[in-house]
Amino acid sequence: MKRILSLVLAAVMVFALLPLAVASDAHADVQKFVKNDNADAISVYAAADGVTAIGTIAPAGVAKYIEKSGDYIHIDNPNGYVKASQVTEMTPKLTAEGGIFVLDGKAHAVKAELQDGRGFTIEYSINDGSSWTTAAPSISAAGKLTVKVRATNKDYVISHPDVVLQILADIPQNATITLIPHGTTTKIPVRKTASTHGSKVGTLTAGTTCRYLERSEEWYKIKTDKLEGYVYYWFIGDVDFSPYFTLDPKNVTGLEGSSLQMSVTAAENNGGALSYQWYFMEKNGVDWKPVASNGNAATYSFTIAASMDGYKYRCQISNFAGTAVSKAATVTLIHGVPGVSTQPMSISAVSGKEAQLSVVGTEAETYQWQYRDDKSDWKDATAASADLATYKFVASSSQNGLLYRCVLRNAAGSTVSDEATLTVIAGKPKITKNIAKQTVTIDKTYSFTVAADGTDVNYQWQQKAPGGKWTDIAGETSDTLSGTAAIAMNKYQLRCRVYNLAGSVNTKAAQLKVVYPYTFKITKQPVCKTPNAGDSRTLTVTTNGTDVTYQWQSKVGKGAWTDISGEESASLDLVDITPAMSGTSYRCVVRDKYARTLNSKVIKLKVKTAKPVITVQPSNVEAKDGDSVSFHVTASGYMPTYQWQMKTAKGKWQNLTLSSATTDTLTINATLADNGCSLRCIVKNAGGSATSKAAVITVK
Repeated sequence: MKRILSLVLAAVMVFALLPLAVASDAHADVQKFVKNDNADAISVYAAADGVTAIGTIAPAGVAKYIEKSGDYIHIDNPNGYVKASQVTEMTPKLTAEGGIFVLDGKAHAVKAELQDGRGFTIEYSINDGSSWTTAAPSISAAGKLTVKVRATNKDYVISHPDVVLQILADIPQNATITLIPHGTTTKIPVRKTASTHGSKVGTLTAGTTCRYLERSEEWYKIKTDKLEGYVYYWFIGDVDFSPYFTLDPKNVTGLEGSSLQMSVTAAENNGGALSYQWYFMEKNGVDWKPVASNGNAATYSFTIAASMDGYKYRCQISNFAGTAVSKAATVTLIHGVPGVSTQPMSISAVSGKEAQLSVVGTEAETYQWQYRDDKSDWKDATAASADLATYKFVASSSQNGLLYRCVLRNAAGSTVSDEATLTVIAGKPKITKNIAKQTVTIDKTYSFTVAADGTDVNYQWQQKAPGGKWTDIAGETSDTLSGTAAIAMNKYQLRCRVYNLAGSVNTKAAQLKVVYPYTFKITKQPVCKTPNAGDSRTLTVTTNGTDVTYQWQSKVGKGAWTDISGEESASLDLVDITPAMSGTSYRCVVRDKYARTLNSKVIKLKVKTAKPVITVQPSNVEAKDGDSVSFHVTASGYMPTYQWQMKTAKGKWQNLTLSSATTDTLTINATLADNGCSLRCIVKNAGGSATSKAAVITVK
């Protein structure tokens, strides 16, 4: 069994004001009323609207609080509502605490406080309430004192749960302590020194177990697997006086029939004399069995048999305070001389820094690292870890080039590992040749080379875009950086980080300037003579570029440029130009093989419309009465219209309304009334008009 001493501090409790006649479970309902305007009585209303009064209550009256409704408080005597501004909660809050203290000869007293306790007196009882005193009880010797605490006035009593004062004889060193929360604090600070303001070494969660080391006033020095420091006394909980191990058994190896032993050391921890019992579990077993003989002491001696290979052993200790079980140790049967499953590897190390060599052996009981140069015999290394599978030591320049090996031994003999070479790096590399800026034509090769002195030198080329940050160039880890120049790299900064285990140094930065093999330009801009409506024009652009592509674009007025579908040659044909095309702009976007883009000169059409010109005049006609005759006119010009007119010898010109009167050929049926009449045609378009000569019709 475990013997546990509870060190939980008395929690701070808050209790409300109670009339002597009020049951203890109703204290939270008590309210005391105070009238703000000092009137003789406080009005009580039927509802939380202050309209219908159902009674009054004295300014110092007491009533049960039910709930709050807006600006009113619902009470029970009389059952109604009063203004919240006329209610003051007068429930005092009583707190009291004792504590657990380590014996130091000082007197420790109950600490009690009363908030909002006008007219109240704090009283204490150490005889279960038989008598009371206003003096706070205290103790100064090892022991325990239970104290009742209350606050009273002529009308009310505020009771508090029992407070415990306890003084311990000093806690034994290395006792197990369980940390507990204090209030809402569950992350417990561990201080570097015994001071509230001391720097923290970390935090522990409530419930963590740790070892007690020593005490400094109200501070306890504790230790866990990960940290050591001071914790304030109010976080100290259970103290475990059970025994514990200071040394667990270690794994053992031996030849069949050899004598072996396992040992433990343990502390009784003020829990009385210890008893020991060793247990074993067979290889791949699940149950622990007590050792039949010779297993009741701190050291267990036995002779190893072939069947015991892989056995595990552990020890259980007991006293009146409890029990503890050690870690398990394994028995390994040696079948022959040690083997080496992983040989030591040659390494590089920085002078003045730790180096490490490792070997993985099979069935080895001991290890011994040795060293030599290429002219001397092997010598045993003497560093602290020279007898371990992993040998750690501080490298020095004098060790550069030394050979190392490990001798593995067991009861059957020894085995020597392969040799490993130690390379000691005296310092970080030094740049002996920097890089310089270069100007390279696009698609041509650039190359930068750095030279450096040092041991185990490595390289990492870096680049930085204008306004960017240095970044490693993947895969570029030699002393030379080369590649094909791309325009995207223009004005990049390049450098090389040269490094080894001792440190690194950067070359100077060099700029890579990437240029084009020629200046891309338009050698002939498109031109366009002002067209008349109906004309055609060809716009042509020429450049000095290689693998040039073309895209003609147009826009109307202030609109956006849009590609003209299918127009991807050096020339654009504008056929049958219309007046509606006037004001339309044209340009060509040209790109060369390097994706450089140029825009040609903009051609903005201004379309003219020439007035018609009559090229064939109508002719005189002779006809018989009733004959069908025709008059024809031919005119040049864009989209002409026609209107034939007729007049008598002394009359005026009149537009004819025949269907053919608006075409270039007029057809009429001649009558005697038409004899001697003249006919003509007026030809019009957007540019103006032209009138033909008159033709005379003679009818017989």
